[in-house]
Amino acid sequence: MLDGWKTLGDVLVGEIGDALAEPFNDPSAYKEISGGVAGAAGLTDIVTAWMLERLNEVFGPYGLGWWLDWNVDDVLLGFNERRASAALKKAEFCYLLINKDGEERICRAPCTGGSINELPYALKGMETSAIGNAASKMRFQEAVYKGKLNHRNAQSYLRSPETGEVIQKEKGNTSPKDDPNMDGNSRKSSSQGSTSSVADYVVPMGKYRGRKFSDLDKRVILWYVNYLKSKDDHAEELRVAAKAYLRELEAAEKQQAA
Repeated sequence: MLDGWKTLGDVLVGEIGDALAEPFNDPSAYKEISGGVAGAAGLTDIVTAWMLERLNEVFGPYGLGWWLDWNVDDVLLGFNERRASAALKKAEFCYLLINKDGEERICRAPCTGGSINELPYALKGMETSAIGNAASKMRFQEAVYKGKLNHRNAQSYLRSPETGEVIQKEKGNTSPKDDPNMDGNSRKSSSQGSTSSVADYVVPMGKYRGRKFSDLDKRVILWYVNYLKSKDDHAEELRVAAKAYLRELEAAEKQQAA
């Protein structure tokens, strides 16, 4: 029914969940919750700026591709000597879909939210809470809510560029922080140092369809090599090409280290 419909972020409707579930590259996106029951349990929160960045990437700019719709009559306010509480009884996370003919459709996800803080910040937190509530139901950072990924182990996980599934780092692999090939400058240098056409191989499928190997993080190449399942000719071709490119990268690294 919605085949071919996309968000303003150019994400197909069937791929929205995968795009939202994809773990962040930077472990600083995950923080420990302090205070309250969640803090006592050592639970993990996602930094708001990272959540908003992901939503803008997936749905397009805030206010155009997505927004939170709520009515002031649905806000419950409470006060004590120092802080206020603000809660939304009901709200809707809205996002826009467009098809190839330019037709538009607004999708709405019901949600609620609340916050306790000084009044202006309580209202802001209320909105953020509601947005996060809706996004989590659409698989945003699914691995965190399933207990697989948290602020303690974020550095030790690789992300799947295809499904957003969290895949634990194999023994012997360095973490993104420790691996010199994980930073942009080192990766760029390694890619530019390769004269083989395999560096210009264009990914034929998935999230990075249309991107060259030389533009991708080494972790993505590793995922293609180790975890991509060969379901068709495109997948098999991609896996073989990734193995060849990985050999080039490793050869370049050895040459630089010599």
